[in-house]
Amino acid sequence: MSAPDRFGAQIGSQTGKQSEAFLGKTSNRLLRTLSLSDRALIESHLERVSLIKRQVLIQAHEPIRHLYFPEGGIIACEAPGSNVGGLEFGLVGREGMVGCPFLLGHPTIPADAVVQVDGTTALRIEAPTLRQLTEQSPSLFTHLLSYLYFCLRQIAQTAYARGHHDMTERLARLLLLCHDRADGDVIQLTHEFMARMVAGQRTTVTAILHVLEGEGLIRNKRGVVIVKNRVGLENRAEEAYRWPIPEAAAQVQAV
Repeated sequence: MSAPDRFGAQIGSQTGKQSEAFLGKTSNRLLRTLSLSDRALIESHLERVSLIKRQVLIQAHEPIRHLYFPEGGIIACEAPGSNVGGLEFGLVGREGMVGCPFLLGHPTIPADAVVQVDGTTALRIEAPTLRQLTEQSPSLFTHLLSYLYFCLRQIAQTAYARGHHDMTERLARLLLLCHDRADGDVIQLTHEFMARMVAGQRTTVTAILHVLEGEGLIRNKRGVVIVKNRVGLENRAEEAYRWPIPEAAAQVQAV
């Protein structure tokens, strides 16, 4: 699985608006499941861009200029400036889009959308253009808005996990969420990132990873976690992963 200034304007290399390379081949599920008429409407406005690890696609409380449809990797939405004890708003992969509050008329989001994996791409569209297209096509608006429901369910699950589950269960949940969005069993994850996402100490995360590795559930290497036993990891996470959205994993894994 797989840096310039974290808030730099450069978004990696661009491949141009070659429509034949987009929706017919994209791995983004939200775009791939559009109706043919909505595909035709949006396709020429999309631009494929490369994503670089630790790149901020959308900065918290700043105007949303583009919306992104990832074709792989993991985008983390997290409280700006958060270190230990920070707040995870959610993860986005090829199942969805980054910046969905824009659909409700909000020009900003309360979190930084940060790329966590190198070597992936996304299709992006200018925010004013997407607004015009959704006004033109109610079916496009409804389709994209359905993903916002998924995001709200993910936030609810995060709150449930924070309030009812210990650090081991929350970390197991995080590994499963990342595994849902990975191309295989090898996931690029740093201990620092995992600590932020589960609101814990880095040393605590390291200790729990050693326990999970000892149980044969994962293999922990520098900057990489390899999932060895997903079923066992799900059992370790308990309801932190399974409640309240059993359909969420299915939506992510359907891509």
